[in-house]
Amino acid sequence: MKFRSDFVTNSSSSSFVVDKRGISATQLRAIENHIEVGKKLDRLGYGDFGSYDKTDEWYVRDGENNSVILSTYMDNFNMYSFLKAIGVSENNIYNSADEITYRQTEMNDSLLGDILTDLEDEDSEPDDSRNNEWWGF
Repeated sequence: MKFRSDFVTNSSSSSFVVDKRGISATQLRAIENHIEVGKKLDRLGYGDFGSYDKTDEWYVRDGENNSVILSTYMDNFNMYSFLKAIGVSENNIYNSADEITYRQTEMNDSLLGDILTDLEDEDSEPDDSRNNEWWGF
């Protein structure tokens, strides 16, 4: 007979983070009530999202960086397909709140680069309004 002595898992856990700034109040309410909304969408032909049993309900809670955290230990309800069906853009679905911060930083760095380029262009133009003593000339 064989015995297993280490940790065994058959986990179906899953999680998403949704940036609240990219969704409407109606979409947020639909996410909070995803089992009931999913049933109705399924009946109307908008998709089969899997199981609609209360035990398959995802946990929905507020997160960092203006986000909503969606998590489950049993992903029988297809949350990703549900989010797409209710019109949540892929650009607003992340793996973690840190990813939201990273994308915001990446965007801000790009904007900052544009600003610095503009400033360099302005510095290359002569400006007679400067006080030469202040600049150490």
